Amino acid sequence: MAFCCDDMAQYIRDTQLVHYSDVFDEYGISFHDDASVLLIQYCPWCGRKLPDSKRGEWFEELEQLGYDEPLSRNDLPAAYQCAKWRADRE
Repeated sequence: MAFCCDDMAQYIRDTQLVHYSDVFDEYGISFHDDASVLLIQYCPWCGRKLPDSKRGEWFEELEQLGYDEPLSRNDLPAAYQCAKWRADRE
């Protein structure tokens, strides 16, 4: 995975402070409660614009496939458990 800068890559790889979701293609800063993430739109180190989250599209596609409340299900298609669901569209 290529990130916008070396600092971003290091913080994602070496700490739990910055979170990257491959499924949603979104970045966030983790809180100490380990349950909350503040989504960010720009890299805190280099200032580059980060990709728009694909979370809404993920939910829409799964709802069209008949999956209600997909975050609470464990029977999602494998492609929707990683970035594969959006890889063919990009």
